[in-house]
Amino acid sequence: MRDDFRLDIQGLRAFAILAVLIFHIDATKLPGGYIGVDIFFVISGFLITGHIYRDLVARSFSFAQFYRRRIRRLFPALFVTLIATAIGVYFIYLPQDARVFGEALISTSIYASNIYFYTQSDYFDAKLHTNPLLHTWSLSVEEQFYILFPVVLFVVYKYASARLALILAAIGIASFAASEIMLRLDQSAAFFMMPTRLGQFMAGAIIALAPATTLSRKIREGLSWLGLGMLGASVIFISGKIPFPGLIALIPTIGAAMVIYAGKPQDLIASRLLSLWPAQFFGKISYSLYLWHWPIILFYKYHFASEIRGVEKITVGIVCIVAGYLSYILVEKPGLKISLDRPVFRAAALCSVIGIITGAAFTMTDGFKNRFSADEIAISSYLDYILKRPPSVCTISSQTSDAEAFDAKKCLAIAKDKKNILLLGDSHADHLSPAIHELFPDVQVSQATSSGCRPLLDSPGEKICVDFREKVFREMIPGNHYDAIIVSGRWRDIEAPYVAATIEFLKPHADMIVVSGPVIEYSASLPKLMALSLHHNDGGASIDKARKFDKIRETDRIMEEEVKKTGVHYFSPFKTLCDEETRTCRTSAGQNVPVQFDYGHMTKDGAVIVVERMKVQYFQGY
Repeated sequence: MRDDFRLDIQGLRAFAILAVLIFHIDATKLPGGYIGVDIFFVISGFLITGHIYRDLVARSFSFAQFYRRRIRRLFPALFVTLIATAIGVYFIYLPQDARVFGEALISTSIYASNIYFYTQSDYFDAKLHTNPLLHTWSLSVEEQFYILFPVVLFVVYKYASARLALILAAIGIASFAASEIMLRLDQSAAFFMMPTRLGQFMAGAIIALAPATTLSRKIREGLSWLGLGMLGASVIFISGKIPFPGLIALIPTIGAAMVIYAGKPQDLIASRLLSLWPAQFFGKISYSLYLWHWPIILFYKYHFASEIRGVEKITVGIVCIVAGYLSYILVEKPGLKISLDRPVFRAAALCSVIGIITGAAFTMTDGFKNRFSADEIAISSYLDYILKRPPSVCTISSQTSDAEAFDAKKCLAIAKDKKNILLLGDSHADHLSPAIHELFPDVQVSQATSSGCRPLLDSPGEKICVDFREKVFREMIPGNHYDAIIVSGRWRDIEAPYVAATIEFLKPHADMIVVSGPVIEYSASLPKLMALSLHHNDGGASIDKARKFDKIRETDRIMEEEVKKTGVHYFSPFKTLCDEETRTCRTSAGQNVPVQFDYGHMTKDGAVIVVERMKVQYFQGY
């Protein structure tokens, strides 16, 4: 064992990888588990800086040798995982998702998957969570750091060695400041881009350059436990609902840095706990486990078209750990024995080329779509439905940050020579819009919808939702009067108390109000479920398993009770599409035409079924 080997850092790696693993299996159990990646960044900054700095002082640093070591450490396990994942995607994924995987594989092969995923969406967006390479964004950030940082460290050491720590601290501060600013401008960029993550690396780097501590053992013990407490609090209380990284990332960053700084020498109780064999085991396999866990979790969800439930979570977790261990024993550990005199640069280049070619094959063949029948391809094509549907000019999208973008003059116009209907709500109101326009050709249809914002007056929510509701309810609606207002949303049980107040506010501004309840939802996109069910010939069993029947039925019941208390009309899309006695729901609106194009939003054909029923019940004569 090397003299500078830190058992406590290995234990810190174990904390990080287990936090990430638990988060990805069940985010509700550890909502901030994704900060395990930030711990890895701090550790990398500490170790890399220490190694380079010692070589610089000894005048033995070599860029070529440094990069050879990084390639030997990272590439074998990564390359094997990429090839195995590509094989899994070929046999499991539908063409659309396989094609997107190919794009991600190309970007991963050129160390730029973080940039690719940034261009797609944000980390917590469900659309990205079918991509088995999503987790490689952090590897690309590390690889970019490994490419650039040695050059920076070399130049600063050569020309300003006395100010090295100060310069690195300035870089770290600038990175955190940029991260906080970017959260307001582009949260996805703040999460995925290397410059806004440099602060974590620099925290570790500064600890590596810090002189040996002269603090007493008691004080170091306190610092170590405080650092662990900050990490524990981070994985429990930070969540996807909190903008991240920004300044909030200082909590896990400083926590990890404190544990590392206080733990040398390794004579602390905290260090001994981190040095126990279970922590050492998971720390040892942490890299391979990180590589394998996400594809395994996604393949399970994708194949069984379901969320991981109950004992399945433990089973999947064990499979991930076994795969990580085997990868460590069979690939990662032997890779570390590769001689640095061998042509590792050429081997790395060859691996990248193979990855690029494989990714290109997935994209150029449209996800090898000839693996599926014409009916399966027709159904799965609805996975791209949202891309083909013209965007509604009267909906504020989730990518918009300013409620002022809503064009009230155009979207809330009143016609004096015809009936006027106002459609009010979130994206679960917007998906009714094409059908309403088609089935009410002689009616002026106004619309005020904002994605992710339930139409509930004075309810809490994100700033864009609060601003949009204030603008619509307080400024726009009072100036108009409608023949009818349709209020629709992706309702949640906890929001039911706000329904009555909202309806009472709207009553003076409409002759009739119809509240449309929740639509049936699934744990995966309905077109995917239908295509895979047909492909596996399971008679719809996988669709039934993925259907959130009881949850939506209960929400529908609660909403109906609340609405009827106010004396206005309630319409149930759930009961329109589903039979409560047989517990079945309509999934097709025609030959190979799904009722919904994702977990719950309706296609136009599906919406027509729902709106036709609504028209018969409440809008005869319109």
